[in-house]
Amino acid sequence: MPNLDLISIIDVESTGLNPITDEVIELGCILYSLSHNTVLQQVSTLVHVNKNLAENVNGISAEAANSLDNVCHVFPLETAIRTLIQDADAVVAHKAAFDKAFISPYLDRFKADKLNWIDTMAITWPRAIRQGCNLVELALAYSVPVWSNHRALTDCQLLSHIIQREPRAAELLAKELEPKVWATWASTPADKQGHARAKAAGFRWNDKNCPASGVWSRLMHPDDIAHLPFEVATMEAFSGV
Repeated sequence: MPNLDLISIIDVESTGLNPITDEVIELGCILYSLSHNTVLQQVSTLVHVNKNLAENVNGISAEAANSLDNVCHVFPLETAIRTLIQDADAVVAHKAAFDKAFISPYLDRFKADKLNWIDTMAITWPRAIRQGCNLVELALAYSVPVWSNHRALTDCQLLSHIIQREPRAAELLAKELEPKVWATWASTPADKQGHARAKAAGFRWNDKNCPASGVWSRLMHPDDIAHLPFEVATMEAFSGV
């Protein structure tokens, strides 16, 4: 199992859901030590944008983000991201594919694809109410007070408190860096109860990333398959986010 100590917990707030046409409006990051089980550094910054169509979600106006141009020196986003993650053993985020898609263009020269990415949404957390629950649900399952969400540093802090309260956090995070397989389960349209069980176990219907189509599927560690409430077929897969 990979040896982890320093992890970089990141969260991106954006002006929309499309990493090609939308922009990063806020970046948050916490440098966290698993061996000491504590936060070492934390930082966040708004980023200049043209407009924010997601203001009703994150509560950040483009005018507020752009006001930084007049009140302080703003580091290029590329430099800020590199500084925050360059010393970490892994980059950690909840629904990490989203954050990775938005910041990867700023990391091309720093070999972003060679970083160890860990998606905490894919982890089987012992106290989670279901597999793949959102960050607020997971925080509440670990009795972490939710005072706000959809701000970058706040979401990073929620995740850091979850990690701090889970005794097996280092093991669970490291496990996500090991090779995974696609677990697939076929069902009939009439099996509504089976569909509910598949969803609760973190399976998705007809996932475009899965080599098999027309099935329920989940990318998971082989050791976790034995704990599923139904039998599945498996297919090889590439590791990573």
